[in-house]
Amino acid sequence: KNPVDLCRSLNPLVLPEFALQAIFTLTFGLTLEYFSVLFTAPLTVYHAFRYVRRTTRSGIYDATIIMNRRERDKCQREGWIKLTYYIAMFFFFAATLLWSLISYLTRN
Repeated sequence: KNPVDLCRSLNPLVLPEFALQAIFTLTFGLTLEYFSVLFTAPLTVYHAFRYVRRTTRSGIYDATIIMNRRERDKCQREGWIKLTYYIAMFFFFAATLLWSLISYLTRN
């Protein structure tokens, strides 16, 4: 894909990702899951920072900036770090769910 099409397909996905992360953090805060809040808050703050500092009004990614090699490498590195974070978050919450289920079943 060319950069314009790439940015056009990526930008609609950014806001729902940011909103879901904020909802997760808010939900954990309301249910007093402080460790989970500490686990999810840094990415929520980073998303807010990234949204406030965006260069285009249509989304985070801009086709003219993404052509810069340094910016493209930065976006790729950010993508790999977020993928690693989301995988770690999935396994952490799956383990927490299993631990809660096992402790509930052994009590009864």
